[in-house]
Amino acid sequence: MDMPENESLARRLGRAIRKERLAQGLRQTDLSLVSGVAAPTISDIENAARDTRLSSVQRLMDALLLDPETALSGKRPEKAERSRDVEPYDLSVPR
Repeated sequence: MDMPENESLARRLGRAIRKERLAQGLRQTDLSLVSGVAAPTISDIENAARDTRLSSVQRLMDALLLDPETALSGKRPEKAERSRDVEPYDLSVPR
């Protein structure tokens, strides 16, 4: 789904982060653990609820293997694009 051109940058990035987080089956608390960004801040970013640091947005995008161009296009990256040279995070809980 393409995003309207007049939609704010913050809202577009927030939607892209949320879309990718959900597509990867992650909760905000999961993403918080791997990105170092607090879960309430993730919620604020996803909902464009307040101005936030660009560094926080970048940490979320890095954790999701999401590049800015793809995020702003409104499309999910292809699996090959997402794999890059980055190892996926292991979110399994030790038993």
